Amino acid sequence: MGSLVFNFIKRALIVPAVVTGIILSAFLFYFNTWTENSLKKLETQTPQTLDLSGYPSMNYDSFADLQSGALAGTIQSSEMGLNETAVLYNVTDGSEVSLSKSSAEPWNNGGMIVIGQNTEEQFKSLHNADKGQSVTVSLTGKDAYQYTITDIKIGMAEKDITSYYAENTLVMALPYKNLADDGKLYTLYIAEQE
Repeated sequence: MGSLVFNFIKRALIVPAVVTGIILSAFLFYFNTWTENSLKKLETQTPQTLDLSGYPSMNYDSFADLQSGALAGTIQSSEMGLNETAVLYNVTDGSEVSLSKSSAEPWNNGGMIVIGQNTEEQFKSLHNADKGQSVTVSLTGKDAYQYTITDIKIGMAEKDITSYYAENTLVMALPYKNLADDGKLYTLYIAEQE
């Protein structure tokens, strides 16, 4: 009789308690690992300060004063993990983030068009952008301007980018390879000045 009671207690209490302990330990281990990985991802999305010493810069009163390739300023957003990125004026070879020469000065209520590349160093984190998020454009020797994303357009042709230009607006263009005709399509992030 004593062994029946012990077997009953072993099966009814001890085994479930051990199994529950193993499951709980495994859950806590994986939860801890998941939490650490999530924190590492957040740390990598924290904006980094950019060393601008290697970029040509010049004083200017209007964008027309800038030479092609000159440092116009920087763009960044902690909300979407966009690290501080140099914005050069009118770079047409696609090697850098470029401020389009059809842009106008925001201190004169002008709109800006910034075209980047879909690379980790540049605009790749724009994939994380959503309406309502903020972007800061700091212009060399000028003020910083805050913008809030109000619209996102997908699959736009390059010729259509300037049609979204407006006063007090920032248009950020992120290119994709168009497999149909070997050209590029763009996702446009349209932001209004705050």
